[in-house]
Amino acid sequence: MIEQIETNLGCSCETYADLRMISKYSIQSRIKLRCYLPLLASKGESVNNHDVTKYRMALFMIRNYSGQFFNFITNVSLEGGITTEQLINHETIAKMIVDILYVFGTLGEWCALKLIDMINRELYDTILLISKTRSNYLRLLNTCHSTLCSIRKSILLYLDEGIVTKLQTGSESRLTIQQFLSISAPKLHLLAQVLLEYLEELSSPPTHQTSHSSFNFPSNICSLIYVKNRSMACVLNEWIRELVAITREMNSGKTNIIEFLQPDHVLLAEDDGKNELKNFYYRKHQKSLHEIFYYRQKEETLRRFRLAQQCNVLITTSMSSEGLDVNRCNIVICFDPPETFHQFIQSKGRVRVERGQYIVLVEMNDHKEYFR
Repeated sequence: MIEQIETNLGCSCETYADLRMISKYSIQSRIKLRCYLPLLASKGESVNNHDVTKYRMALFMIRNYSGQFFNFITNVSLEGGITTEQLINHETIAKMIVDILYVFGTLGEWCALKLIDMINRELYDTILLISKTRSNYLRLLNTCHSTLCSIRKSILLYLDEGIVTKLQTGSESRLTIQQFLSISAPKLHLLAQVLLEYLEELSSPPTHQTSHSSFNFPSNICSLIYVKNRSMACVLNEWIRELVAITREMNSGKTNIIEFLQPDHVLLAEDDGKNELKNFYYRKHQKSLHEIFYYRQKEETLRRFRLAQQCNVLITTSMSSEGLDVNRCNIVICFDPPETFHQFIQSKGRVRVERGQYIVLVEMNDHKEYFR
């Protein structure tokens, strides 16, 4: 049909389905590539590489516990009519352990411990629900809970005593900013630096390179952060919240620019929305009730982000899903680099403000690949 129109009118048509045309006519944003050191390289900067040795030992113990658990779940059978759609199954439990290993190796100790605590709370709730069944399924969950506790203990074992004391359950004192950053990966340090620079630009008088108005600050804060992994989206949201809380406590009543950040997250599918209800995969019992609850929770989060109500930093697992078109969005941060040209165009197109920023975080060893 398009070819017929071009022939009859003697013209050339451009369609929105063509990614090149989307890039051509979309708002021109400032594209930046920011590099960070690998986690082990940053630990190697300490004296005598003592931190590297302790980190490698903890990683060895975690992998050992994980290997023993994987060996266990491959030999246990779930009898009693338990279906994969009703309860946590082998696949989701294995995914939990893999996610913890990934987060520990990518984001550092604080995020790994936070993720373990989040999963353990869900496991504990499920164990209480079926505690009277005495089935293999209950045995599976108890073993998973014990494995996660052992992994948590392995991480705490090599941390400084002052940090461990504050991380213990029930401790009312927070970590200092130095302690907090010491158990966070360089990638998170870079993210904090990018957000700080972004806030400073928004609050400063406009120049020829920016189109924002500093008089609208902080209502002009509107940031999207893209990650691939669902667990990472949850824990990254918690990390930014903790950063804001520590900064607020450290300043003792004086307002710091970082305190204006109000993060939240939504777990979206990469497809056309068919899987958008399956946001919460750790707890699958009472399926319909959970789907309704998390669907409404997702819609409420998107609504607050669009209206700038208690959410100005949205962490999402998909840039192609509906609901992320926000006209005031002035920065997109790809915490994980886009893997395809389609993902690049979709994520870049979420910047809706002229001269907005599109920032991709990449590891120092991989940055040359993005200049080809």
